[in-house]
Amino acid sequence: MLNLIRALFGGKPPVSPLVRLRRAVEESDTATVREVIQAYPHLLNQQDEKGETPLRWAAEKQDLSVVAALVDLGADTSLKDKLGYTAAHLAHYHGEFRMGCYTDVSKRIVQRIEQSSASHP
Repeated sequence: MLNLIRALFGGKPPVSPLVRLRRAVEESDTATVREVIQAYPHLLNQQDEKGETPLRWAAEKQDLSVVAALVDLGADTSLKDKLGYTAAHLAHYHGEFRMGCYTDVSKRIVQRIEQSSASHP
């Protein structure tokens, strides 16, 4: 069976779109983030068992380029995880946690999220 999978998929088993999206966020690959969301738009605001979304992953990672791409694609900035935190909360928390004060990146991420929230009430 494994040989059949390798033959069909060039030696690698297929990767689900959600796993591909998660990897793209982790690797700051905005082109792949856009490609996956355009092919599977339902993943943009999909929450996992913890209530986490791709926007939350990017905010936690402090990745402004991926946050901006997800917001531009229409990510819902008001979604909360199971603990009640939004992507903006996570951006602030992880910016402060890393530096002892809010980083420039965390401030810019929150501003980008808030701009989107204001223009899409």
